[in-house]
Amino acid sequence: MDEIASIASKAKVTLLPSKYRSVYEETYNAYKRWCLKKQIKKTDENAILASFATDLASHKASSLWSKYSMLRTTIDLKEGVDISKFPSIIPYLKREGEGYTAKKSLVLTIF
Repeated sequence: MDEIASIASKAKVTLLPSKYRSVYEETYNAYKRWCLKKQIKKTDENAILASFATDLASHKASSLWSKYSMLRTTIDLKEGVDISKFPSIIPYLKREGEGYTAKKSLVLTIF
């Protein structure tokens, strides 16, 4: 059984996008450090919501959505918790994004 678990664990790592694996891992590790600092033992809706409300409060709305996506994937793979099922997370992110307008990049034109 240990051999099967080891093989499955290695296979799960390949589910993260290879190009951005380090970014996903760093986002997850930052969340786990925050949990350790706050003495949170398990991932639940309150932990995720508090993390977004405190640690990620200074980020722009687009960054919050990308952090959410990375955390959703890595927490599901590493802990088996699907944070997309938590009812208050998506409404919180939507509310945080109200009034946010993305900065448009300048378009180069030929004169």
